[in-house]
Amino acid sequence: PKSGIMFQEHSGISVVSGNYIGINGSGSDIGNRQEAITLFSNTSGVTIENNVLANSRVNGIAVRVSSSNNTIRNNEVFGNKENGVNLEGSNNNLVSVNEIYSNGGNGIELRLDYRETIGSSQNTVVGNLIGNTDGSSVAKENGVHGVYIRHTSSRNNIGTTDNGNIIRNKQNGNAIYVEGSGTNRNKIRGNS
Repeated sequence: PKSGIMFQEHSGISVVSGNYIGINGSGSDIGNRQEAITLFSNTSGVTIENNVLANSRVNGIAVRVSSSNNTIRNNEVFGNKENGVNLEGSNNNLVSVNEIYSNGGNGIELRLDYRETIGSSQNTVVGNLIGNTDGSSVAKENGVHGVYIRHTSSRNNIGTTDNGNIIRNKQNGNAIYVEGSGTNRNKIRGNS
């Protein structure tokens, strides 16, 4: 399949919970050609929680094109070719208490949408374990950065004073990397 689960132009309360996507019960790779879960084009009100999302050919979770007010929490996201969680041109989403490791790109990326018109702003990223947080294996680090903010993405909260992210990405890129014009007023607090 392409995406394991996809919402498009969806509004309302929906919950995606307790799924194994891209991996079966024995741990075999059955990844998707695109994302494990995609929220696309003004999708809002979706909670993605308590899932195992692995081995997709693109991102583990992608939130795209003005999708807002969604919650991504308590998922295990690993082994995806690009990013663990990818926010593209999407605002006011919560990414919380996920374990994100061994992805080929960044653990979490906040960026412009594919039309290159709007960045990802006013998102909150708190309480996540990103990379080799248990000290067991360098291979658990993400391939580039732990959290990457770029391309006019602004006013995001990466950790709070009492609920930071734990990020281990020493062998590859940076724990948190902010790049490009317009990436202003982001608050980075309480991370370790």
